[in-house]
Formats: sequence, structure tokens, C-alpha cells
Amino acid sequence: SAASDVYKRQKLSKLKLTAPVKVGEDDRLFGSVTAITISELLTEKGFEIDRKAVHLDEPIKSLGLHNVAIKLHPEVEAQLKIYVIKE
Repeated sequence: SAASDVYKRQKLSKLKLTAPVKVGEDDRLFGSVTAITISELLTEKGFEIDRKAVHLDEPIKSLGLHNVAIKLHPEVEAQLKIYVIKE
């Protein structure tokens, strides 16, 4: 329902996810953080979010803070903070 999606949006907006990644020289990432990675991290936190709801223009390929849109409902979108850190 839209009401539960709004509640979920509030919880997601307060959530800070950490994605540890392997890095090489000059802090270049081996691989990237994808919608599937984000969906799995959310599942670990108790959120069942389909990877199709995770809106990434392209996979994340740099360390630091990234904002990711999660489409919970056609009219409800959450902004999620993801910290990509060295593993």
C-alpha cells in the first residue's frame, strides 16, 4: 500500500549503507557496486527491495558517499545513502 511505502521511504532515507569493495592502485575499484549489490545489502538490513526498484544510471565505481534512488511505488521514491569504502 502507499502508506506502508511512505513509512518504508522514511526508514530507508535514514539508513546509511556501507558497501566494502576491493580496491587497487590509486583507489581504483575492482568491479563496481550494482543494483544487485544494493538490493543484497538492503536484504541484510531487513528490507525486501527488488533490484529493479534500485535506480542507478550506471554502477558505482568510486569510493565515497553516493545517493541512490529507490522506487518503492510509482509515486514514492526514497533517497538512500551508500558509503563505498575499502574492504
